[in-house]
Amino acid sequence: MQIQSYAKNVQLYVLSLTLCFNSISLANPFNPDKVEEFKRAFLNRSDEDRKGKLINIVNNTNYLGELSKIIMLPEWQFIEGNKRISDINGEVRVAAIEKFKVKCLALLKNGQDVEKIEVAILVGETAFANLIDETSESLDQIAQRSRYLRAELGNLAPQLALLTKSKNETLIIASVTALGKIESKPDLFASTISNLIELNPSNTPAIRRVAATSLKTRLGTVGQLLKQIRVVRDRDNLDLINDLLATSKLCFPLGVRALKDKDYIVREQGTLACKQSTSTLVEVDYIIPTREAEMVMLERPDIIGLRVKGFRDALNAENDLIKAFRDNMRELSDHSTNFEADPMVRVASLDVMEDLVIIRKKLIDFEGILAKLETQAGMPVNLNSKLITHDVIPSGDEFKKILEDLFMVLSDPNFKIRLNGVEILEGFLSMPDITDRILKEKDINLFKKLASVANSDQNLMVRYASIRAMGRSAPLLPEIAIPVLSKSIQEEDLDIRIEAARSLKKYGKDAVKAIASLKKMLPKGDSESRIAMMQAVVALGTEGSPTLEAVAKNLESEDYRVRIKAAETLGRFGKLALSQVPALQKSLKDEDPNVRNAASSALLKIRFES
Repeated sequence: MQIQSYAKNVQLYVLSLTLCFNSISLANPFNPDKVEEFKRAFLNRSDEDRKGKLINIVNNTNYLGELSKIIMLPEWQFIEGNKRISDINGEVRVAAIEKFKVKCLALLKNGQDVEKIEVAILVGETAFANLIDETSESLDQIAQRSRYLRAELGNLAPQLALLTKSKNETLIIASVTALGKIESKPDLFASTISNLIELNPSNTPAIRRVAATSLKTRLGTVGQLLKQIRVVRDRDNLDLINDLLATSKLCFPLGVRALKDKDYIVREQGTLACKQSTSTLVEVDYIIPTREAEMVMLERPDIIGLRVKGFRDALNAENDLIKAFRDNMRELSDHSTNFEADPMVRVASLDVMEDLVIIRKKLIDFEGILAKLETQAGMPVNLNSKLITHDVIPSGDEFKKILEDLFMVLSDPNFKIRLNGVEILEGFLSMPDITDRILKEKDINLFKKLASVANSDQNLMVRYASIRAMGRSAPLLPEIAIPVLSKSIQEEDLDIRIEAARSLKKYGKDAVKAIASLKKMLPKGDSESRIAMMQAVVALGTEGSPTLEAVAKNLESEDYRVRIKAAETLGRFGKLALSQVPALQKSLKDEDPNVRNAASSALLKIRFES
């Protein structure tokens, strides 16, 4: 409630700022409106003296509220095709930002507290206002302009950080909020937030809440800009990437530290700040430059060697960030359980953990490509190297405790939390080295728990995800998985049936105990279900021959795709399918030529192949 109250106060402040800073002009009712004057001159693109008039208006605008409005004019969002006019627009905007910045700094240093509060709010809102314009066709150019504004206002960061040491709570809140919206130096921002989230008498709950929210805003803003700027690894993008990585390295641990706060809003905002950091690494492909590395394969060997060295050096340089992720994952898993009273914190903690699993997969793919490039370039390759050099997931006791937490998560009364837990476990099981770690812990109970969830969870989405996760673990522990999957292919829910059949396929011949269920379900259900069942039969090899009569019934399906798959499946079994020759002969007269072709090929395999 305090956060909402503060947000309303901010809106009221912003609405009143122009009145506050324009108070002198109110004495003269005929004082011209500089913003409207600027807008008219800006839109008059044919005026030869357009630049001079615009600069003159900016120089004669002395009220911060009006300067802010000029900077935030929606007209700036228009992408100008005329280079001369575009250059003029750029120069004028730079001049307006510079004047706004200088006047703000003077008031932040020498103004009364109430003026400092109003200026801090105005700075933050000005930096943030034109960050998004979904109507534009050139988001990357707009994002670059927004980034320039935030960077210029970042020069105010040292003074704003100094104001957070004030004894005036409202001034502290306004200053730290502004710090999160401008492009302040990562170390300065992190040290300021670190001081404000400390549990001490001077940091009231309201201050700690806003500090955690500012942390989320800072990481989220950089992530948003990176998502909007689509030019891959452009110099400006690299600056933003470095800012995100540097800020994440320092601030991710602060977000996790906020989990120790007794105030649930501080914990929520801290976890969401962590999420902003990891989600950007997941969603923006070129931060971990896998595609760029793939393109290097087209280069000469000597160039490849230089590029690989550059990639390796860059990866090594981010070891501190990777270590920050690894060192704090256990705390996140701890707050994903019922130990944490707030369901939102539990969900957000699991979201961050799931992101870390995805980041690990991306790093594995990236390092795999680097290994191929090193081979292509004739560079020495360490054949005994691990799957991943810099791991975001801890090992030893920390990893064991994470598994224990996941076991608890799978029993959580909140289905969203259970679903998140299953998806994290699925991610673990998709990576062979992590699966090996789980088995080394001899934690078969975790597999049994996953099987139990797949078998009887009340939520269909949770059961579906659990069945899919069991497929990821194939061919491990068939004695646990096959009975559950065998039952699941008989479920009423179509998606669960299909996913169970796909998971059975991955177990190959180990799925032989599911034959009775397959025979029953092969000729039933919709096309996708029947096709998935037949694929599972093929994976059984010769052990699947008892199902062939049921497979042959699909030659009469209304869907030509099912008829084709049935013919192909029978053909795969060769002479074991001799009893189904009459059914295949009928299919030689099928109206669909592809079905006739599949039936003919199957008959030839049955009669002439051993």
